Formats: sequence, C-alpha cells, structure tokens
Amino acid sequence: MKLVHKLALITLVPLLVFAVQNIYYLNQSLESQRVAQQMLHNFQLFHSISSMIHELQKERGMSSLYLSGGLAWEKVVEQRQKSSVHEKKLTALLEQHDFDTTIKSNISQFLRNLSTIRFNGTAKIEAVEVRKEYTKTIKKLVDTETHITGLPAVSDFGQSFRSLLLVEIAKEYSGQSRALLSSILAQNRPLSFEQRKQIFDFKAAVDNSLTSPLLVLTPESSSNLKKFFSKKEWQSVEEVIFQVIDKANTGNYGMDSNNFFATITSKIDDLATLLTFEINTLTTQTEDYLLQTKRNCWLNIVLSLFILIASFTLSLYFAKNLVSTTGQTVQMLQSIASGHADLTQRMVVLTQDEIGEIASKFNLFTAKLQEIMKQVQQKIQGIAGTSGELFLMARKLHFNGTELSESANLAAAASEELRVNSESVSTGVIQASQNLINVVSSTGQMSSTIKEIAEKSERARAISSSASTDATLMVNSMEHLGSAAQEIGNVTETITFISSQINLLALNATIEATRAGSAGKGFAVVANEIKELAKQTATATDDIKNKISLVQTSTTSAITDIQKISKVITEINDTIITIAAAIEEQAVVTKNISSNIEQAAQGVDEAAIRVKENTTVITSIVKDISTMSITSESIKEDSSQLHAIASTLTQDTDELGGLAGSFKTRETKFDVIAIKRGHSDWKNRILDLFEGKKQLAVADVVNHKECKFGKWYYSPEGQRLSHLTDFMALGELHEKFHKQAKSSCEKWHANEKKEAKKIYDEMANTSRELFKLLDKVA
Repeated sequence: MKLVHKLALITLVPLLVFAVQNIYYLNQSLESQRVAQQMLHNFQLFHSISSMIHELQKERGMSSLYLSGGLAWEKVVEQRQKSSVHEKKLTALLEQHDFDTTIKSNISQFLRNLSTIRFNGTAKIEAVEVRKEYTKTIKKLVDTETHITGLPAVSDFGQSFRSLLLVEIAKEYSGQSRALLSSILAQNRPLSFEQRKQIFDFKAAVDNSLTSPLLVLTPESSSNLKKFFSKKEWQSVEEVIFQVIDKANTGNYGMDSNNFFATITSKIDDLATLLTFEINTLTTQTEDYLLQTKRNCWLNIVLSLFILIASFTLSLYFAKNLVSTTGQTVQMLQSIASGHADLTQRMVVLTQDEIGEIASKFNLFTAKLQEIMKQVQQKIQGIAGTSGELFLMARKLHFNGTELSESANLAAAASEELRVNSESVSTGVIQASQNLINVVSSTGQMSSTIKEIAEKSERARAISSSASTDATLMVNSMEHLGSAAQEIGNVTETITFISSQINLLALNATIEATRAGSAGKGFAVVANEIKELAKQTATATDDIKNKISLVQTSTTSAITDIQKISKVITEINDTIITIAAAIEEQAVVTKNISSNIEQAAQGVDEAAIRVKENTTVITSIVKDISTMSITSESIKEDSSQLHAIASTLTQDTDELGGLAGSFKTRETKFDVIAIKRGHSDWKNRILDLFEGKKQLAVADVVNHKECKFGKWYYSPEGQRLSHLTDFMALGELHEKFHKQAKSSCEKWHANEKKEAKKIYDEMANTSRELFKLLDKVA
C-alpha cells in the first residue's frame, strides 16, 4: 500500500462510517417516497372506485324502481350511460399504474358481473333479485377498497385512509335503503318480515358507520358531517323510514317513490362529497409529505457529499503535500520504463531536504537523456525519409525491370518472327527472280509471234490492194460488156466469147477471194454469181435475141454489185493497214518490256543477295535479344529482392521511429516521420496505379490543404510559424508535390503513360526536397 493511501485511509475510516449511516437513512427515505408515491396512486384508485360505486348505487335504485313500476326505462338507460363513463375511467387508471393482482382480479370480476346484471335488469325479473345482484357486485368493489386501505402507508395516513372505508360503507347501506324503500313505495304493498329486517339493518349500519369512534376525519369534514344530520333531506329520510315501518302491515303509505328517491339521493350525494373532500385532503397531505421527503433526502445527500468530498479532499491535499516529490519521481520513472516519457518535463523542487535533492538530481538525468534522445530522433527522421525513398526507388526499379523483361520478351518474339519472315522473303525473292527469267523468255517468244503477225498482215494488205485494183478493172469490163451487149444484139459468137471471158474472170475472182480469206467471202459470192450468169448466157445463146434486154439489165446490176464489192475490199485494205501499224507499235512496246524485265530480273537477283545477308544479321540480333531477355529477368529478380529488403528496412525504421517517438524531447508542432510516411504512401498509390494493382481516381487525389499535414499547416496554429522563410518554402514544396501527384494521375487516365511516369519522377525529386526541408524546420 502506498504512503498516500495509508494517510488517506486514516481519514477515510470515520468518513465511511458516516457514509454508511447516511446510506441507511437514504434507503429509508427512498422507501418512504416509494410508499408515498404508491399511496397517491391508491388514493386515485379508491376515489375512482368510490365514484363508480356511487353511480352503480343510483343505477341499482333506478333499476329496482323501474322493475317496481315507479320509473321510466329511459331514466335507467341514462344512468347506465353515466356509469359506463366511470367504468372507462376506472379501466384506464388500472392500465396507467402498476397495481397488485388482487385489485386487478376483483375489478375484472366486477366488470364481468356488471354485464350480466344489466341484462337481467332489462329482462324484467324480480326487483329484489336485481337488487341482490347489484349489491353483490358493489360489495366486490367495496372489498377492493378494503384491500387498498390495508396496503402499506406512511406516517398516520393509514388510519385516515381506513376511515374513508366507514364513509363508503355508510354510503353503500344508504344506497341499499334507497333501492329497497323506493321499490316498496312504488308497489305500495304491506311489508314482509324480511323487508322490515332489511330496513332496520340498513339504518343501523349507516348510523354505526357515521358515529363510529374509528372514523377519523379532518376538522372541516367532522363539522360538515354534524351539519348533515340536521339537514332537511336527512331528517325527511328518517321520517319516511319510520312511516313505512308504521304502515308495514297495511301498506298504502301515501308517499311518492320518485320524491323519496330524490331525497335519499341528496343524502347519499352529501356522503360522496364528504368522501371526495377527504380523499383530496389526504392526497394533498401525501404530496406535501412526498415533496418534503424528497427535499430532506436531497439535502442529506448534498450535505453528506459535501462533508465526504471536503474531508477526503483535505486528507488527500495534506497527504499529497507529504509525498508529492516522491510521486513525481515514481511517475517519471514509470513513464521512462514504459517507453512513453515526456523528457521536456521537470520535477518541481518543493523542499531543500533529501527528497528535494533527489528531485534536482533526477532533473539533471532527464535533461541528459533528453539531449541523447533528441539526437536519436533526428537521425531516425533522416533515416525514415531515406528508407522511404529507397523503398520507392526499389519499387520503381522493380517496376522498370518488369517492363524491361516484358519488352525484351516481346522483342525476342518479334525478332524471331522477323527472322522467319526474312527467310520467307528471301525464298520469295529467289522465286520472283526465276519467274522474271521465265517472263523474259516468254516475252521474246511473244515478240517473234508479233513480228510474224506483222509480216502476214503486210501480205494480207498487198492481197486486199490487188483485189481492190481487180475489182476496179472488173467494173470497167462490165461497163464495156454492157455496151457490147447493146451493140452486138443478135451476134451470139460475141456473146459466147464474152461468156467464156466472164467464166475466166469468175475463176480468177474465186482464186483471189480464196487468198483473201474471210475478207474475200463476199467477193467469192459475187464471183459464183457471175460464173452462174456466164453458164446461163452460154446455154441461152439461142434465146439471146429475145433476152438481150434481160442481159443488159443483169449487166447493170452486176456493175452495181461489183462496185459495192470494190468498196468493201477498199475498207478491208484500210483496216489491214491499221492493224499492221498497230502490230508494228506493239512489237516495239513488247521489245521495251522485254528489256525492262531483264533489268528487273537483275535487280531481283541483287535483292535476293541482300535479303540473304539481312537474314544472317537478323539471326544474330535474335541471339542478342534472347541474351538481353535473360539479363532482364535477372534484373527483375534482383530488383524484387531489393524491393523486399527496402520494405523490411522501412518497417524497421517505422518501428524504431515509434520507439524513439515515444520519448518527448521537444515541443514539436508536427510529426516528421508521419508526414514522410503519408507522402510516401501517395507515391506508392500512384505506383499501384501504374502497375494495375489498385485503381486511383483523379478525384481521390487530395489537394495540399486536405491532407493531415496541410490541415495543420494552414490552420491558425501552423500559421504562427509563417514568419520563418523555410516554413513558407515548405508550404510551396508541399503544394507542388500534391499538384504533381494529381497531374500524374490525370495523364495516366488520359492514356499519356509516358508523360505520367515523367511527372512521377519529378514528384519523387520534389518529395526528396520536401523531406530535407522538413528535417530542417523540425
């Protein structure tokens, strides 16, 4: 147990005794408050039940009077409606507060019986039976009131509460008298022995209840009760009772039942007023008692707390004054031992004794430790920035190594494909060279063929020219023949001669037409016709004279046809000349093509040689790229190991920074290591975006005023250092870093990846400058 606890315990023992005593008193007070509060609920319930009884008593009397023939049914219905209103109020009160099961059971039984009684009253059974049923039901409510008055009470309220039951009993017997006597007066018949006995019993019960020594009322209620006995209505009720007894054997009472009902109702209402006044008085007194009890309770609590707090405070004050220096020493040693020491604090030297000397020496120790830890923290801050940069550089190297490996693999695949394609091209070029040689040979053959065609075309032209000349001569001969035919007339010899000449001419025409080929087909037809004509001329020599005119006509027609043939032959001659000229030009073009193809064949041969040489070079490049791919894979593995080492170094630096940061060596405004780590995290997130590990939207990149350091920097607390030049430069670098981060992210999403990486490198340089300035400002 500590010294301060021992000193405090000496003072606490009597205080604990005092506290126990007050707790006991408080418990008693709270119990009294609970009972008083329950009494208020009981008063409300008692009053509600009493009001219900009062209305049921009227309902009982009216129902009895109605069954006796002295009252209209509408009056009974009206009274039942009034009773139902009080019935609902009673039910609502039971639901509002928590009463015991006996009370709830009795009232539930009463409600069930009431429905049966009202049905019987409607069915017009005997009045005496209805009165009995109502009386039993009302007795159930009176029993409930009796149970309520027996519940726990405070002070002398219990006796006063039980006195109310006597007034309720007097009111109930008065109600029974009202129902009985009203029915008797309405029937106007002699009384039975049972009826006489009931009248005397009811009167005696009322008198005994109102004059009982147990009836304890307030002075005002006692005075009012004495006045009630001298009231005209009360005396009139007494007179009616004695008059009915006097005429019990004969009947014929000579009194109106409705008037008596109203008179005795006035007496019962007076008792109900008296009962209500007493309940209200008791409620007020209980409320005053409850309020006073609460006040006393709170006063006792406040006074007790004040005494306890004051005593305990004074005891602690004196105890702490005795052991304050020792307590400070223990606390600071505990803080250093737990690794969360504030080395800027110093112990207060209160005395010049040994304890004060301990405090002074301990302050010297703390100052020395503060200087050592300050230097350690400065070194760790520098290492934190360097390790973070090393981690990011290792990650960037790993990222670049991965890209280099992928690019090398792609280049190896592309170069291999290039080599295969080059070999394919070499083969294709050689094949093309061979094809060109074949084309040159074919072109030579085509040139010879065209030359032969030209020669034949020239021969055809000469033939067609000769045919044209012959046709012209034939036209002249036919003209002479026509003239001779006109001249010779009957000379058959001349005709025979001419016929033979025509046959000879036809034979020559046929030969020339055959030589002309397809171009001479028309001429052959004409020659055949001339030959046929000559035959006809030879065979018709005897009839020459008769047919000379026909010969002349045929000769004219032949001349016309031969002219057409001459014209056709001339056109054929022109066409053949054109064809010959075209063939000559084609021969020149074909010769040029043959020359060009020979030159192309020589170029293709040279290209085939160069392609073969390129294939050899590409094969060498493929080997070099394969070697580079293997090297890039090695670089990738080494960068991955460096990344893991840098990550471990960063974690160790964070842990070391956490350990050193638990010692407070100065009044720092910001955590340098946390700021460096936070901004290194932003560079990591952008690298994650580059590598496709995580998504980073441009909107997610906060500006320089939204990060933790930015909020402090632009706050009133941070701006107190705005007079420092380095501090202002720190803000500019910080703003530049965040702008570059957002710009790099924007470029990446715009698919300008090369530009994004360039901006990232600039951002890394900015962060290094920012970290150096942070160390300086800190």
